[in-house]
Amino acid sequence: GCQSFDAIVYTEELYRVSSFSTYDFSGTSGSGSNQVTIPDEQFAPRFNFSSGGDAYAKFKFQFILSGTYNNTTKTGTKVTLQNIKINSYDIDGYSGSKQYNEFGGFLTYELGNPTRIVPSYNAASNLTLFQSNNGSNNSNDYADETRVRVTYNQLSSFRVKVGSDDGNLSYFYLDFAVGPTFSSA
Repeated sequence: GCQSFDAIVYTEELYRVSSFSTYDFSGTSGSGSNQVTIPDEQFAPRFNFSSGGDAYAKFKFQFILSGTYNNTTKTGTKVTLQNIKINSYDIDGYSGSKQYNEFGGFLTYELGNPTRIVPSYNAASNLTLFQSNNGSNNSNDYADETRVRVTYNQLSSFRVKVGSDDGNLSYFYLDFAVGPTFSSA
């Protein structure tokens, strides 16, 4: 019921990334009780990070009016969005490593209660770090305990850093919507 928009996604930095298994996954993943369907509107990169220390990817999203992208100039008509909520799901762990996201410039954030995510300010990046406090995988990618929702009054672009403190396989899901209601937040 609102104006459609697109985004130009810039990969600004890859650090200790062994491989991108998928840049933006959509479809069905897993099987049985672990099966999830990732909608097209979510940004869902999948990495295999090098082990032995911090590994990450930095992305910039520039929002543009739907249908205005120009392949020649690689630009579009910039827009400023208002009252934006972004959910990041599946911030958990894998084989002892702890995954994280970093966001900045938001008005508020919400975490599930209970949560496995520890928020802290990262002075080096000038972003807020949301990191799992547990190095094991949660088979429910949309679990409240491994999810953060950030709210912006307005934005035309934003940056996010996704990573892991000790490499390994990592999946990330950024949802540009209100998302499901938290059981308790």
